[in-house]
This record gives sequence, structure tokens and C-alpha cells, in this order.
Amino acid sequence: MSTGGHALRRNPFRSTAVADTALIGRDPNGVETNVDTAAQQRVLAPLRAYLAGEDGHRGNGTTIVVSGDYGTGKTHLLVRMVDEALAAIGEPGRALYVVAGEDGFLALFRNFLKAVTKDELVRQVSQYYADAVQAELAANDVPHAGLAGRADTSEVEREYDVLSSVVNRRVHENLARVTDNADFTTALSLLMRDKRLADPVWEWLNGAEPPVALRNRRVQHRIDNDLAALDALGVLALVLGGRDQKFVLAVDEMSDIFARSDTPRERLMEAFRVLLETAKRSGACFILCGLPDLMESLSPKVRERVGVHVELGGFTENDIIEFILRSHERTFGERRFAPFAEHAQRTIRDFTRGNPRQVVRLLHRAFALAGAGHPDAGPTELPEITHDVLYQAASLLTPPTFDTVVDEIRMVAAQHGWPIRQEQTLALDPHAWAEFRVESGHRDGDFAVLVARSLLSDTEIRRFVDWVAAVRGTEENRPIALVTVGTPSNSALVAVRQVLHAEPIVRRTTFQADLTAALSAGPVPVHPGQGALAHVSRTLDEIKAMLATGAHGRELNPRAIAQEIAAYLAPARPEPRADELPDPVADLFTLAEDRLSALLAIEPRVRAAFDRGGYDSAAAFRSRFFEPAARQAIGAAAVMGVFLHGFRVRLARWFHESGDDHALAAICETYQAMEDWVPLSDLAPLAAVADAPVPAIGASTAVEQAIGTLTGFAAKVRDAALDAASERA
Repeated sequence: MSTGGHALRRNPFRSTAVADTALIGRDPNGVETNVDTAAQQRVLAPLRAYLAGEDGHRGNGTTIVVSGDYGTGKTHLLVRMVDEALAAIGEPGRALYVVAGEDGFLALFRNFLKAVTKDELVRQVSQYYADAVQAELAANDVPHAGLAGRADTSEVEREYDVLSSVVNRRVHENLARVTDNADFTTALSLLMRDKRLADPVWEWLNGAEPPVALRNRRVQHRIDNDLAALDALGVLALVLGGRDQKFVLAVDEMSDIFARSDTPRERLMEAFRVLLETAKRSGACFILCGLPDLMESLSPKVRERVGVHVELGGFTENDIIEFILRSHERTFGERRFAPFAEHAQRTIRDFTRGNPRQVVRLLHRAFALAGAGHPDAGPTELPEITHDVLYQAASLLTPPTFDTVVDEIRMVAAQHGWPIRQEQTLALDPHAWAEFRVESGHRDGDFAVLVARSLLSDTEIRRFVDWVAAVRGTEENRPIALVTVGTPSNSALVAVRQVLHAEPIVRRTTFQADLTAALSAGPVPVHPGQGALAHVSRTLDEIKAMLATGAHGRELNPRAIAQEIAAYLAPARPEPRADELPDPVADLFTLAEDRLSALLAIEPRVRAAFDRGGYDSAAAFRSRFFEPAARQAIGAAAVMGVFLHGFRVRLARWFHESGDDHALAAICETYQAMEDWVPLSDLAPLAAVADAPVPAIGASTAVEQAIGTLTGFAAKVRDAALDAASERA
């Protein structure tokens, strides 16, 4: 098996250097290269002390604030901290990562509930019931060794002859020690006592009107504002961190959260101070993360409740050296600085000011440039990466100007003969935003194209969302494309995906091809009666046509791509056996296929509709699963399943034939090309229609997990396959 050309292709540095929160609970150290900077060590030390119960942390909570500029590794660090907490505590519901959201503390609380999940909260609250029963039995000298781990209230009460009223009194006493808010004591007691009330109580926690069962017990208020959300967050932190249990909550993107609220600042700060006090009293650990001004945005009384504040800065020269050494060791099995020239770390730091994200991007680009003219060179044979190479790489990373991107859009339209005109739906700054209508022949009409100089701040994100609402207000189905000059923030990417169900077009070297492809094609609907196979056929035809025209900037042979697609779907290909792929590679496919298949598990709903019988039963099924968004999502999931199966079959054949690394790269690139034309964001509507495939996590989380598993799938498979092949050799 060749070790020259493709070893070079295994660039040890990531191209984006953006943290992947989907790695939480999946050993991020296994796929990320980390360097313990001095600042990171100052953050990790109090967390590890809290988890170990050292220095008075046992039973006492703490608040850690992590701040830093964009690209300093804040989210990477939070992912690592939550993962360490999960490993130390041993229960998934006791260490959570949450993004603050765009609408203040109410959005934060609802994101928190999504992370906790209803079933996990019921399980945690049920522990208070177990405590109450055990206390009652112990008070009456009744043996109760068999009670551990049981939470069915009626069954235990019957078996141990415990009065329900007595247990209820003890439960209320236990919860009253957690919170003096009678509404929450009542709601949580009901959540534990009657599983039939779990759904309405959960909806109340998410802001709905109190259900009848709560109103009958004098619960009248809704959790529909920031103050109520802070109160609720404190109560649930007490519940999850109570009973001498540890609980870690990491909240990302906290900057400007106070400015997003309509509540007077003084009242909001006081409520937040009470929340931090509650966390400390309950034994919880809060980790708050934001931009450098986060601490300054807090009132003096709130700052007094912060146990540790660390501001992350740039890499030092020694940090850069260590990062290069670790990255090379991870990829090539050898700690070495070459091919970087002596003192290259100084040049790298000068060009990037030590910003970790920029350092990684520069290293990736420089490594690629060094090997561009030497396809047969092995990793130890690359030309030296000198100051000049680093300078060239840095110049390629410099973003173009706003005016340059606007000119390129006009150029693309002119090249294809598409009429283009400038519009102004909203009064936006013309130096930061530009709006066009492009007549590209799309079936739903002229494309509305918005160009954003940057999409980083919450204000910019809100302006984008408002613009989409204004455009869709005049014509609901108008196709929309967003072009950004610079790389959007993580929260911006989430907002774009939620609003457009598509990715933004970021100005990069393949920009013109990306824009052409986006304006030429649209989402492929699944038409009733034609079935998933027809959808697959149409989608594959589009893929071959797009690739044949060079769309998406891929330097691939169209004939070879067409042959690969035909090979994937040829009926004569044998089904892959379990032993045809090494376990680490097979496990990747199995996880992806299981998570995708779970989203398509609508057969039980079909059977239930037939069991009930009649037109109304069929109509109920149709209303849930055959809305346009649901049909498109189901079709996208079916197509992805075909792609995964074909990828697996072809990869098994590669292992059987002991193919070279170039062939593996072509296989992975073919899959990536296919995936690019069925965006993973198309799966998002399944969260609204699918049953929870795994009851403990819910449908929405299952969709997020499926998307997280499939993101970067080709690269994950390629790395695992290379590792497995080298072990066989």
C-alpha cells in the first residue's frame, strides 16, 4: 500500500478550527489536538478540584467565568470541561453544555431544558421520592434493601404498605429544602407522582399556560419572561445538584445576554446574583463563557459571586511549537517540528497575533502549499515551510473586501446571463449589507441574495433574521441565499440553518462555483405518490449533472464520478458483511446508519393508523408526515441512507483489494460530493414530526445527534480507514 502521496494529503491541521459540540461525551481528545496553555490550566484547576471534592468544594458550588476574543478556543475548552465532568460524575444528565441563545435568559432556560430532557428530569426528581419512602420505612424499622433504583410510586407503596399521603408529605419536605417556591414544589411533585402529567408539566416549564392539574393547586404563573426563567433555572439547578450530587452547567455565548432583555437591568442583575448564590448553595458548578467584556457587563455584586475568572489569550511561541509537535505525533506518529523551518513559530505568531483559530488555519494552509507541487513526497520529505511559504499562506487567508464580493456576484450573474438588480427591502447600512434579485431560472422565482460583510454579533444576526422575515412577508416561497464575506460565528450558523434550512455561502476560493450551484439548484421536493426511490433517482441525476459542469469547484473527473455512482447502486454488488470492514470503521457506519434509520422509523405510525382505521386515521397520519418540509426531510434521510450504504460497500471492496491511498481519497471525496447536494440541514424538520427514536433523548436531540454524526463523516471514515490499514500492514 502506498505511503507517499496520500500521507501528504493527511494534513495534520484542521481547515476551520471550529469547535464541534457534538463531540461532547464522545472523547473529544480522540479527534482534537489540545495544548494546555497557562490560561487553560487556570480554568481547569478549579473544575478538577470541584469534581474531586478538594479544598472545600465538596457540597459547595462554584462559578467559573471564561472570557476571550473570537477564535481563542473558548468553546473548545468548554467541550473539554464538560467531557471531563461527564467522565468524573458518571451520569449524562449532570454535566451539560448550553448556548445562551438570542433572546436573553428565557432562550437560555429553554435551551437548558432541551439539554436536560424531560425523561432525565423525571428520573432525577424521582430520586427525591425514593428518599422519602426510604425515610418513612426506616422510621418504622421496615427492611427496604430492595428499594434501591425503583421509582414506580404505586408499586412501591403497595409492596411496602406505605401511605401515599405520608410519602407525599415527605416529598414536599424534601423539595421544600431545595426551593421555597411553592409553584415548583407542586409541579415537580406532580411530575414525579403521576407519569401521565409529565407532558403537561414539561410544557409548562417550556412556557405554556399551567395545565389544569397545576391550576387546581393554585399554580397560575407562566415561565414566559427572563425573571421567571432565572428563577426556574435556579430551582432545576438545585434539583439536579441536590442530594449531595455534583452538577456542571457550561453556558456558551453569554456576552450581551443582559442587553437582549427587556427587563430593567437592576432587577435582572439581582435575579442573576440569586441564581449564582443558588448554584453555590446547591453544590453546582456554573461555567459562563463569553467575549472579553463579559465580566465588565456584570454588576459588582454579581462579580463577587464569581469564584474564578480567566481570560483566554493567544498562543505563545512555545504553545505553537507544542501544538505542531502534538499534531504531527497524532497524524504521523512522530513528534517533530519539520517541515516547518527553525523559528517558524515566530512568523506564525506575528501573522496571527497568536489567535489559536488563525494559527490552526495558517498551519493548514501552509502545509497544503508545501505539498502542492510535490504529490509523491511523504510527510518526512516535504519542502521546508519557510517565512515565504507562511507569508503566501497568510495572504490567502486574508478575507476579501465587501466591495470585491459584491462585484464577484455581479460577475457570476453576467457569466450565466442572469438578469440582476439591486434591492433594498430594509434600510440596512450599504457599507455592510447588499441585497440583490437574481433571475437564475429557479422554479420558485427570482433569488433574493443578501451579502453580509460579517455575521458575528447578535445585532447582525437579528438584522439578517428580520430581513428574511421581510422578504418572505411579500413572497413566502421566494428562494433566498446568504453570502458572507467573513466566516460566521457559531450562533450565526445556527440561526441561518434554522431560518433558511441551508448553509451560508462563505467567500472562499470556490466562491463563484458555490454561488452558481446555489442559485442554479433548489431543494428537491418529494412528490406524493412517486416514492423515495424516484426521489433518489432524481437527486443522483442532479448530482451527476452538477459535477459534470464543474459546479462546487471540485477537481473531479465527471466520468469517474458517474462510474462511482453506478458502482454504488449496481444490483450485482454483494452486500457488505460485518467482517469486511475493520471494527473501528464499521462502528462509524453502524452509528451513522442507526441514527439515520431511527429518524425514518414511521412504520409503527402506519400500523397504528391501520389499526384505528378510517379516513380520519389516515388524515391524521398525512397531516403529520406529508407536509412539504416533512416530505423533503424524509426524502433527504432516504437519500443519505443510500449514500451511506454505497460508501460502505465501496470501502469494503477497497479493503478487500488492498487499494492505495489515492483510491481511498477518491472514494471519500465522491461521498462528500454527494452529501454536499443533500445538505444535512434538510433533516432538521424531522424533529417536529418524528417520534423520539430513543425515549431518553427526544426526537429533536435525536435529529441533532444524527446531523452531528454525519457532519464531516467522510473525513472521519478516511482517518479511521487509514489507521486500520496501517495496522493491517
